[in-house]
Amino acid sequence: MFGKLTFAAAAIASLVQAGELEHGPCPVYESNKLENFSSTNFSGLWYEYVATGDYTDKLNYQCSGWSVLRTDGESNKDSDKPLGSFIVYNSTKDPENAENDSFMQFDFTCKDDGNRCSYQRHEEAPEKHMSILKTDYYSYMVAAVCYEEGDHHRTDYVAMGRDKNPSIWSRREMRNEFLKNNIDLTNTINMYTEKCWGEDHY
Repeated sequence: MFGKLTFAAAAIASLVQAGELEHGPCPVYESNKLENFSSTNFSGLWYEYVATGDYTDKLNYQCSGWSVLRTDGESNKDSDKPLGSFIVYNSTKDPENAENDSFMQFDFTCKDDGNRCSYQRHEEAPEKHMSILKTDYYSYMVAAVCYEEGDHHRTDYVAMGRDKNPSIWSRREMRNEFLKNNIDLTNTINMYTEKCWGEDHY
């Protein structure tokens, strides 16, 4: 999942079991309080690289790409939407069964604090809250994705990259952030980007 940077998850104490039902609302992370969230730098193309548990909203795919476009008033003079408003064009692919391929369009709205964003990928999926745990905007992003069921919540995690196949440095940053949050990586979904999109060309 992280190439040569894989590690023995069993050796980590107090592992977080992603996707399990937990009491209370979705957690608030320190990253939610960052004041330097950049809508401009967050926009653009992201490729899902690895995710946990139920992150995929019961969709059958091996690859997923997000094209994130700003829709706020600062970027579009005809819009009255606040800063932190985006639209996402999400293409998913299954190289083993093209019938599972899909294309979705959905609103992605970040609150004033920047790093807690809400979206609903399709009508049958729950509304989810994405908290960006760490990103440099230019190469990688790690996020917690949570949704609430009554007075309980479930949390999954996803790592995305700007490249179809993230660099060793980006994979290291992703791995370290997963380690920092004690996330159990024995229950992860690896996205096979080369099979869907081909190799990166520079």
